[in-house]
Amino acid sequence: MTAKRQKLIRAVAYYRRSTKKQETSIADQRKAVLKYAEANGYEIVDEFIDDGISGDATEKRFAFLRMREEASSRKFEVVLCWDQDRFGRFDSLEAGHWCYPFRQAGVRIVTVNNGPIDWEDFTGRMMYSMQQEAKHQFLQDLSRNVLRGQIEAAKAGSWIGSPPYAYRIEGESKNKRLIPGDPVHVATVKRIFSEYVEEQRTLTDIARRLTTDGILSSGGSKRWKPSAVRVILANPAYTGLFRSNTYSYSKYHGYRDGQITKGGRRGPNDESDWIVFKDHHPPLVEKRIFNRAQRLLKRNEGRKCRYSRDENPYLLSGLLVCGNCGSLLWGIKNRGQSKVTTPQRYECSKRRREGKNACEGCTVGEQDVLDYLVQFIEENFIPTKDQTRLLSTAKRGKLKQSDLPKGFKKLKRLLVGDRGSASIAKDTHRRLADVEAQIAKAQRNLVLLDANNIPAAEERISQLSKLRDDLKDAAQQTPSENDVNELVSDVLTKLFWLCSLKEDEMRPVLNEIHRITIHTTGRGGGSARRYIFDHGDIEFAGTSGCSPHPEP
Repeated sequence: MTAKRQKLIRAVAYYRRSTKKQETSIADQRKAVLKYAEANGYEIVDEFIDDGISGDATEKRFAFLRMREEASSRKFEVVLCWDQDRFGRFDSLEAGHWCYPFRQAGVRIVTVNNGPIDWEDFTGRMMYSMQQEAKHQFLQDLSRNVLRGQIEAAKAGSWIGSPPYAYRIEGESKNKRLIPGDPVHVATVKRIFSEYVEEQRTLTDIARRLTTDGILSSGGSKRWKPSAVRVILANPAYTGLFRSNTYSYSKYHGYRDGQITKGGRRGPNDESDWIVFKDHHPPLVEKRIFNRAQRLLKRNEGRKCRYSRDENPYLLSGLLVCGNCGSLLWGIKNRGQSKVTTPQRYECSKRRREGKNACEGCTVGEQDVLDYLVQFIEENFIPTKDQTRLLSTAKRGKLKQSDLPKGFKKLKRLLVGDRGSASIAKDTHRRLADVEAQIAKAQRNLVLLDANNIPAAEERISQLSKLRDDLKDAAQQTPSENDVNELVSDVLTKLFWLCSLKEDEMRPVLNEIHRITIHTTGRGGGSARRYIFDHGDIEFAGTSGCSPHPEP
């Protein structure tokens, strides 16, 4: 008689590697596991693979989680792995959470390197826990070493991670620098800032235009998303600024107060822990354009518009603000219809979203606002005499300061305040010198302090150093008096021209208006309530670099 054939043990194979550069490949693990199964009487009924996921990120190991759920189905009795660390690098406490369902279902773990793991025996559990702690400690040590290398590289000004769109990396490890990349991508970045800041297009409109023109996105996709446009607009690297350690991703360690500390956390870091280098690499965008883009992003946050810039029937979209609650005014459609009202009207978005108890309400006609704006410009900036010649000059180019001396003076005060840019620059340099003197004095006094008072003194020096950097930034960004006069002349020309334009020609000129706060008087109640336009507070876009400086 022939010997009775031994019944094979049903098993599933689990393969994992952390990155494509590290650990044994999936193919090598499979080869070893299949050979072990054949030699030891196991039948592989299924495979579960987590490729490119860390062993302690179990909540993201979806194949492992699916295998854990299926353990109770009794379809398999064993999980075969190449090594215990492939099954997971969790510590002994976490291991209990993740392994308990397998043990309850009677499923055992068998590794090619060490054989079966016996969870039912005291010695087996102790050996498993000790080995898990060793595997977990390896991750912690690796985390600290990787973070230390990244911080050292960042302090040397070496770029960490992938380069931003339109840049490429040049240089060896720990000496990586950004340089402009594909000329098409460089032109695309400049185009995005120009369309958003100068042409006042929406993120959706810009994305649609880039897609139509066949320009590839940063990920190589033919379709641009508004979120990809926003990422570019919000990235200060395009001004030549290097920033590192702005966000923590580590689970075990972090870089705080100038040293690597235990207890990682995921989220934004304190600004005092950032590593910053100014003028680190060639900029693609001027700082004043970038700063204006940030103001627009903040102003437009949460705002949605279904129209492109060229198709938008609401000429004042995004410019009008409710004088009662500060919310944007939305264009009104005919009730129950899809068509836009004619003439166009605007109402408080907060009252429309949240009801009449949220805001007293504000409704205004577009023509009323335009008439008020033209009247405001004519009364404040345009003389009653010689308007024909001045209009002709405005259409040919910029009006000179001597053409409209009173209007020029008023507009300049609105844009940069009562103090000129030269005065602001002088004050900035004076305060910068004062702060630097305070830092030098505080550093000299450190040696005279008691040990208990040194941390507080060092914190004060850190605050002063940050203020010094802010003042240096402000000094660099403050425009010259000639630059301010040039800007004022340009804005004045556009405002003068606006008074003679047709409505469809006004859109580019309205870019010089930052916001108009609408004040109305409500009459009546219920469905019969009406709003009478009273006046508007007009704010111009202003000049970058002439805002008040931070206090110490």
